[in-house]
Amino acid sequence: MKMKAQAAGPGQFLALKPGEVAKIVFEVTGMPTDHELAGKLLEKQDQTHYTRTSTEVEVIVDAKSSIVMGSRADVRSGAILHVTATVEENHALRAHQLVVLTEYVTVH
Repeated sequence: MKMKAQAAGPGQFLALKPGEVAKIVFEVTGMPTDHELAGKLLEKQDQTHYTRTSTEVEVIVDAKSSIVMGSRADVRSGAILHVTATVEENHALRAHQLVVLTEYVTVH
């Protein structure tokens, strides 16, 4: 039986080990460099509603990162993104895939 991948909440996210694959939803709060996104982890309430958490995340975007819904222009401060990524040694996430959810979800 195949399980549907769920976005990690704060507890699951903090428990991830380097090399593991993470799926998270976060709100972009800054872009320190062209290849880095800083943000806050969001916790899913239902299909279209998320709550902000105090958990900070750093996502590294490179040439191998694909944007499935939306475009590079949609990846900006205030954007809501679903990210599939590999956890790095410093707990940053190296993005494989980004899905722009900004127009489809509400954050409380």
